[in-house]
Amino acid sequence: MRVNYSYFIKNIINNKDITVFSDENTTSMNPFIVGKVKLIVSNCRMSDLKIGDICVIIFDTGELVCHRIIFCSENQIVTKGDNGLHYDWATYKKDLVGKVKKIFYDSYYLDMENSRNCLLNIIMVVLSKLKITKKQYINLYQKIKNNIIFFLQKIITKLYKKSLIN
Repeated sequence: MRVNYSYFIKNIINNKDITVFSDENTTSMNPFIVGKVKLIVSNCRMSDLKIGDICVIIFDTGELVCHRIIFCSENQIVTKGDNGLHYDWATYKKDLVGKVKKIFYDSYYLDMENSRNCLLNIIMVVLSKLKITKKQYINLYQKIKNNIIFFLQKIITKLYKKSLIN
């Protein structure tokens, strides 16, 4: 799908909020953003962003992506979809469209600047990081389990061989 970015750029430069609709087939932000929802995006500086904020960025491919900030510094951010297993690459100011201020669902909306929703954002960051950590722990656990089984097999084999000699 081709998008006329001049509309976004013109309105963002003029500090006007823009409306973006999520792709109804995407699952990267499940369960927070499910299906086609309306996002109100506002212009912001990198220094205004904080961990947990949801932002819209333009990838090098020209794709608009709405993901949560996992890491931020004064000149770059790292984002990740809540449902993803991997972080996105670092994003710089030139790729930032803006910060999501409101999310409109069918029958209600979330004001992302509300203190209650800011807490929800932090919880979602922690859960998102645990999703990666959980997978890493499972892999580590599997390796340890395999090593223990291998070690036990070696000991049992040695004991068995000794018992045959005696």
